[in-house]
Amino acid sequence: MKKFLLSCFLTFAVFAQAKEPLKVGIDTIYPPFEYLANGKLVGFDVDFAALLFKELGLEYTLVETPYEDICSKITAGELDVGISAIGVDEYTIDCDHSISYYESKNLFITTEDSPIKSKADLAGKKIGVFKDDIFEEIIASIPDAKPVYRDRVSSMVLSLKDGKIDAMIIDSTAILPILSGNHELLSDTDKQAFDMASSFGIDKKLVVFDEDFSHESQTTVALPKDRLKELKLPINKAIAKFKNEGTLTPLLKKYHLH
Repeated sequence: MKKFLLSCFLTFAVFAQAKEPLKVGIDTIYPPFEYLANGKLVGFDVDFAALLFKELGLEYTLVETPYEDICSKITAGELDVGISAIGVDEYTIDCDHSISYYESKNLFITTEDSPIKSKADLAGKKIGVFKDDIFEEIIASIPDAKPVYRDRVSSMVLSLKDGKIDAMIIDSTAILPILSGNHELLSDTDKQAFDMASSFGIDKKLVVFDEDFSHESQTTVALPKDRLKELKLPINKAIAKFKNEGTLTPLLKKYHLH
């Protein structure tokens, strides 16, 4: 085992010296992890990537890429890794993954004036979700529930406030800034959408009426399965170090993810 670890680190040392900057795929529409503010890409993952690659001594370039394309581009060799609130799902199953650097839960949300008070009240209701295996599984467990798919957090929230859906199920990472009322952690596009809705009186308060811990989401770095194998161990060690030493705590507080 010691010889194997030494071999990995020697290979990584050579890799770090010889390689061009890593091409890191990242989406731009999932605040507070990654979003555009004043035309600049910012967010928890942007800061996390800076910490990670500084720890590893590697140069990198962020490549704006739709989430659903990141893994396929890694597999094709167009990207080296992905850091974009990545879990193991239908879009990323063909990639390898690091250990998790952030864990979240799913929240059941409705408006303050809604008669929905528990999961049992969701039977036959229209429920906003992202198109994802986990949410499909949750929806399937609710009798006669009607999934309504949205591709942005803001459009789902506004559909709820405007009565187009009865409730929503969403990963806590995506909704916490909105629940906290901190719109500074939203993208420019989302801010404009909420401001416009508010000007039309669409501004109902949101409430969490249940939580789902059985589908806890793991947030990972996506890696190729067939190349750059020397990256996985150092990335995992860096993440473990960050978690053990509390390195990510300031970032979690900054982006209201704690």
